[in-house]
Amino acid sequence: MACMTVATLGVTASACSANGGGAEATATDKTIVYTEGAKTVTDWDHFVAGHENMYAAHGVTLDGVDTQTATAATQLLVTGEANVGRGLPPAIQTVSQSNGAVKLISVADLLVRPPFVMNAKGITSWEGLKGTKIGVSSPTDSTAVVTKEAIKALGFPADSVELVSSGGTGARYAAMEGGAIDASLLLPPVNFTAEEAGFNRVGYLPDAMGKDWQFAFTSVIVNPTWAEQNRETLVSFLAARNDALKWLADPANKDEAISILATETEISEETAEKVYDLMGIGTADSAFAPEVGVSERAAGSVLDALQGMEQAPQDMEISTMIDDQYAAEARK
Repeated sequence: MACMTVATLGVTASACSANGGGAEATATDKTIVYTEGAKTVTDWDHFVAGHENMYAAHGVTLDGVDTQTATAATQLLVTGEANVGRGLPPAIQTVSQSNGAVKLISVADLLVRPPFVMNAKGITSWEGLKGTKIGVSSPTDSTAVVTKEAIKALGFPADSVELVSSGGTGARYAAMEGGAIDASLLLPPVNFTAEEAGFNRVGYLPDAMGKDWQFAFTSVIVNPTWAEQNRETLVSFLAARNDALKWLADPANKDEAISILATETEISEETAEKVYDLMGIGTADSAFAPEVGVSERAAGSVLDALQGMEQAPQDMEISTMIDDQYAAEARK
């Protein structure tokens, strides 16, 4: 297969197998090259699948590759060095920038109500954020897209705040401490650390956006050619995640779920319980989807936000970026 070169969110990569499934990373024995980021609450269902031997039960082995951002994970999908990425925003942006030369799809949306808390120094209301500097991870990553969508939904003019690239959740908190930014959306448990240090909780984003709000934050992103060539492996992987989502949604598993999160993220069980309650785990308002699958509403929110930011074509349809057939088979 001939190599091609594509610009992946500003990074040029040689994608010799971007549309052929990735020869170096083709799963032949239910082994998946899986992109992993920093251990945070967004991967709680992944932690559960590991601790409760759900991957093993479905015969899946994960070969983890450390990627701190969803953008970096997307780059590895483009080059064929990974099978499974995460994050729909950079996937859409990459497909758009390649003019369709790169093929990527979401086959499951796992975290559909991003559990961000807006923390700030000396500010107690969303209205009070006007005229401030708000930290985001990077201009194109998922956190920036969520922040911009929130600003728009809450009625702020686009130019009423300044978005400052400040890195991941921990780095954004450090930037607030240092005075480089005034506020930022922080993932738990970092928000609790910020609040103990005197930073106000302006609000919990899912509450501010309303009960119907969904946004595909941790999507399972794959190359469609790889997905079809490795259907059994992908379905088994999604079946394990389906088991994990259902297990996490069961209030009877609360104590063990808290213990797993505390172990994986190295926080106290007391703090992990605060995270559990904040995220509405075990309730209809949970940050996580109740089962594995593609949420057209959650994915559509991502595309709408990117189109509003002029980072995706206005005529692009979300149907070209999602495929529920593998998750549907996994749910069986």
